[in-house]
Amino acid sequence: MANCLAQSAALALGKLLPNEAQGEDWHKAFPGNRPSTLILLPSIDARSLGALLAAYEHATFVASVILGINARPVRCRIWQVMAKLGDNGAGRW
Repeated sequence: MANCLAQSAALALGKLLPNEAQGEDWHKAFPGNRPSTLILLPSIDARSLGALLAAYEHATFVASVILGINARPVRCRIWQVMAKLGDNGAGRW
């Protein structure tokens, strides 16, 4: 868990160029300001996974609106396939 949080902080903040006079290695420096997302779930249950899925779907929808992409037909096609499976195919998904 500590490594996960440290990596998120490193991507956000970066590491400055070292002072070569002190013998520090320049190849250990990296820029910050790199976007990343870290989601911590209190438990892995149906409610938290459903909330995660809803957040992902909302982010996808907002991105499609901003980019001018009509993402609705893809989602409708998936629901049509699932509807054709009916109760008999519930275990396949």
